[in-house]
Amino acid sequence: GPSYIPLRDGFQSVPRKIIRNKTEKILITTGGSDHFGFTEKFISFIIENNLFWDMSFDIICGKFCSRADLLSDISSARENIKIFSNVQNIAEHMKTADIAISAAGTSLYELSACGTPAVCFTLADNQLENAKAFAEDGTMLYAGDIRSSIGETIVRICDCLTLLANDKEARKQQSEKMQSLVDGKGAGRIAKALVKMI
Repeated sequence: GPSYIPLRDGFQSVPRKIIRNKTEKILITTGGSDHFGFTEKFISFIIENNLFWDMSFDIICGKFCSRADLLSDISSARENIKIFSNVQNIAEHMKTADIAISAAGTSLYELSACGTPAVCFTLADNQLENAKAFAEDGTMLYAGDIRSSIGETIVRICDCLTLLANDKEARKQQSEKMQSLVDGKGAGRIAKALVKMI
Protein backbone atom coordinates (compact mmCIF):
# COMPACT_ATOMS: atom_id res chain seq x y z
CA GLY A 1 0.00 0.00 0.00
CA PRO A 2 0.95 3.71 -0.03
CA SER A 3 2.82 3.45 3.28
CA TYR A 4 5.33 1.17 1.53
CA ILE A 5 6.06 3.50 -1.39
CA PRO A 6 9.87 3.97 -1.49
CA LEU A 7 10.73 7.66 -1.86
CA ARG A 8 13.97 9.63 -1.86
CA ASP A 9 15.44 11.18 1.30
CA GLY A 10 13.96 14.62 0.64
CA PHE A 11 10.46 13.21 1.08
CA GLN A 12 10.95 11.48 4.41
CA SER A 13 9.40 12.86 7.60
CA VAL A 14 8.30 16.14 6.02
CA PRO A 15 6.65 18.41 8.63
CA ARG A 16 2.93 19.08 8.35
CA LYS A 17 2.38 21.58 5.59
CA ILE A 18 1.24 25.05 6.56
CA ILE A 19 -1.66 26.04 4.32
CA ARG A 20 -1.52 29.72 3.49
CA ASN A 21 -4.62 31.87 3.26
CA LYS A 22 -3.80 32.93 -0.29
CA THR A 23 -2.72 30.62 -3.09
CA GLU A 24 0.43 32.11 -4.57
CA LYS A 25 2.63 29.40 -6.09
CA ILE A 26 1.58 26.63 -8.49
CA LEU A 27 3.91 23.77 -9.43
CA ILE A 28 3.51 21.95 -12.75
CA THR A 29 5.20 18.63 -13.42
CA THR A 30 4.60 15.91 -16.00
CA GLY A 31 7.36 13.59 -14.82
CA GLY A 32 10.43 12.74 -16.87
CA SER A 33 8.98 13.74 -20.23
CA ASP A 34 6.04 15.50 -21.87
CA HIS A 35 5.33 13.55 -25.06
CA PHE A 36 1.91 15.12 -25.57
CA GLY A 37 3.06 18.71 -25.15
CA PHE A 38 0.73 19.25 -22.21
CA THR A 39 2.80 21.97 -20.59
CA GLU A 40 3.09 24.21 -23.62
CA LYS A 41 -0.63 23.82 -24.35
CA PHE A 42 -1.52 24.62 -20.74
CA ILE A 43 0.70 27.72 -20.67
CA SER A 44 -0.67 28.90 -24.02
CA PHE A 45 -4.23 28.40 -22.75
CA ILE A 46 -3.84 30.47 -19.58
CA ILE A 47 -2.01 33.21 -21.51
CA GLU A 48 -4.60 33.37 -24.30
CA ASN A 49 -7.47 33.41 -21.78
CA ASN A 50 -5.77 35.85 -19.41
CA LEU A 51 -6.02 33.50 -16.43
CA PHE A 52 -4.27 33.29 -13.05
CA TRP A 53 -2.34 36.55 -13.10
CA ASP A 54 -2.33 36.54 -9.29
CA MET A 55 -0.38 33.27 -9.05
CA SER A 56 3.14 32.26 -10.02
CA PHE A 57 3.80 29.06 -11.96
CA ASP A 58 6.95 26.99 -11.48
CA ILE A 59 7.23 24.51 -14.35
CA ILE A 60 9.54 21.54 -13.98
CA CYS A 61 11.00 20.19 -17.23
CA GLY A 62 11.88 16.52 -16.79
CA LYS A 63 15.23 15.18 -17.97
CA PHE A 64 13.65 13.73 -21.12
CA CYS A 65 11.68 16.86 -22.00
CA SER A 66 12.82 18.24 -25.34
CA ARG A 67 10.65 21.36 -25.20
CA ALA A 68 12.45 23.51 -22.63
CA ASP A 69 13.43 26.19 -25.15
CA LEU A 70 9.91 26.31 -26.60
CA LEU A 71 8.42 26.58 -23.12
CA SER A 72 10.77 29.45 -22.32
CA ASP A 73 9.70 31.28 -25.48
CA ILE A 74 6.00 30.83 -24.73
CA SER A 75 6.29 31.73 -21.05
CA SER A 76 8.27 34.90 -21.79
CA ALA A 77 4.89 36.62 -22.28
CA ARG A 78 4.20 36.32 -18.55
CA GLU A 79 6.56 37.23 -15.71
CA ASN A 80 4.71 34.90 -13.35
CA ILE A 81 5.74 31.75 -15.28
CA LYS A 82 9.18 30.25 -14.64
CA ILE A 83 10.78 27.22 -16.29
CA PHE A 84 13.16 24.95 -14.34
CA SER A 85 15.30 22.33 -16.09
CA ASN A 86 17.66 19.68 -14.68
CA VAL A 87 16.08 20.09 -11.25
CA GLN A 88 17.93 18.29 -8.47
CA ASN A 89 15.75 19.51 -5.59
CA ILE A 90 12.23 18.64 -6.72
CA ALA A 91 11.26 18.06 -3.09
CA GLU A 92 11.90 21.72 -2.26
CA HIS A 93 9.76 22.85 -5.19
CA MET A 94 6.94 20.60 -4.00
CA LYS A 95 7.21 21.72 -0.38
CA THR A 96 7.00 25.42 -1.25
CA ALA A 97 4.13 25.15 -3.75
CA ASP A 98 0.59 25.90 -2.61
CA ILE A 99 -0.95 23.62 -5.25
CA ALA A 100 0.54 21.22 -7.80
CA ILE A 101 -0.69 20.20 -11.23
CA SER A 102 0.82 16.79 -11.90
CA ALA A 103 0.73 13.74 -14.09
CA ALA A 104 -0.42 10.75 -12.05
CA GLY A 105 2.88 8.91 -11.72
CA THR A 106 5.26 8.61 -8.76
CA SER A 107 4.98 12.38 -8.32
CA LEU A 108 1.60 11.90 -6.64
CA TYR A 109 3.25 10.01 -3.78
CA GLU A 110 6.00 12.62 -3.51
CA LEU A 111 3.39 15.39 -3.39
CA SER A 112 1.51 13.42 -0.75
CA ALA A 113 4.59 13.19 1.44
CA CYS A 114 4.93 16.98 1.14
CA GLY A 115 1.24 17.56 1.79
CA THR A 116 0.91 19.71 -1.32
CA PRO A 117 -2.70 19.80 -2.58
CA ALA A 118 -2.86 18.61 -6.17
CA VAL A 119 -4.83 18.40 -9.36
CA CYS A 120 -3.76 15.33 -11.30
CA PHE A 121 -4.25 14.09 -14.84
CA THR A 122 -3.25 10.94 -16.71
CA LEU A 123 -1.23 10.44 -19.86
CA ALA A 124 -0.53 6.68 -19.69
CA ASP A 125 -2.49 3.53 -18.84
CA ASN A 126 -0.34 2.75 -15.82
CA GLN A 127 -1.41 6.04 -14.22
CA LEU A 128 -5.17 5.47 -14.36
CA GLU A 129 -5.51 3.39 -11.18
CA ASN A 130 -3.34 5.84 -9.24
CA ALA A 131 -5.43 8.83 -10.27
CA LYS A 132 -8.77 7.14 -9.64
CA ALA A 133 -7.72 5.85 -6.22
CA PHE A 134 -6.52 9.27 -5.08
CA ALA A 135 -9.66 10.95 -6.43
CA GLU A 136 -12.18 8.48 -5.00
CA ASP A 137 -11.12 9.05 -1.40
CA GLY A 138 -10.83 12.82 -1.85
CA THR A 139 -7.06 12.94 -1.56
CA MET A 140 -6.63 14.74 -4.90
CA LEU A 141 -8.72 16.17 -7.72
CA TYR A 142 -8.58 14.24 -11.00
CA ALA A 143 -9.09 16.26 -14.18
CA GLY A 144 -9.03 13.45 -16.75
CA ASP A 145 -6.85 11.78 -19.36
CA ILE A 146 -5.15 14.12 -21.82
CA ARG A 147 -5.11 11.36 -24.46
CA SER A 148 -8.90 11.61 -24.73
CA SER A 149 -9.01 15.39 -25.17
CA ILE A 150 -6.11 17.53 -24.05
CA GLY A 151 -8.15 20.72 -24.51
CA GLU A 152 -11.04 19.55 -22.33
CA THR A 153 -8.65 18.24 -19.70
CA ILE A 154 -6.86 21.58 -19.53
CA VAL A 155 -10.20 23.35 -19.01
CA ARG A 156 -11.03 20.94 -16.16
CA ILE A 157 -7.58 21.47 -14.64
CA CYS A 158 -8.18 25.22 -14.64
CA ASP A 159 -11.60 24.70 -13.02
CA CYS A 160 -10.08 22.45 -10.35
CA LEU A 161 -7.23 24.89 -9.76
CA THR A 162 -9.70 27.75 -9.29
CA LEU A 163 -11.76 25.65 -6.89
CA LEU A 164 -8.79 24.72 -4.72
CA ALA A 165 -7.19 28.15 -4.85
CA ASN A 166 -10.35 29.75 -3.48
CA ASP A 167 -10.98 27.20 -0.71
CA LYS A 168 -8.37 27.11 2.04
CA GLU A 169 -10.30 24.49 4.01
CA ALA A 170 -10.39 22.13 1.02
CA ARG A 171 -6.64 22.55 0.58
CA LYS A 172 -6.09 21.89 4.28
CA GLN A 173 -8.21 18.73 4.27
CA GLN A 174 -6.52 17.44 1.15
CA SER A 175 -3.06 18.15 2.56
CA GLU A 176 -3.81 16.31 5.80
CA LYS A 177 -5.13 13.27 3.93
CA MET A 178 -2.07 13.20 1.73
CA GLN A 179 0.43 13.26 4.57
CA SER A 180 -1.51 10.70 6.58
CA LEU A 181 -1.34 8.40 3.56
CA VAL A 182 2.36 8.78 2.69
CA ASP A 183 5.14 9.67 5.12
CA GLY A 184 8.09 8.85 2.85
CA LYS A 185 9.36 5.98 5.01
CA GLY A 186 8.26 3.20 2.67
CA ALA A 187 11.79 2.03 1.81
CA GLY A 188 12.53 1.42 5.48
CA ARG A 189 9.31 -0.56 5.92
CA ILE A 190 10.16 -2.70 2.88
CA ALA A 191 13.64 -3.37 4.28
CA LYS A 192 12.23 -4.42 7.67
CA ALA A 193 9.70 -6.71 5.99
CA LEU A 194 12.45 -8.36 3.95
CA VAL A 195 14.64 -8.86 7.01
CA LYS A 196 11.77 -10.63 8.78
CA MET A 197 11.47 -13.02 5.86
CA ILE A 198 15.08 -14.14 6.12
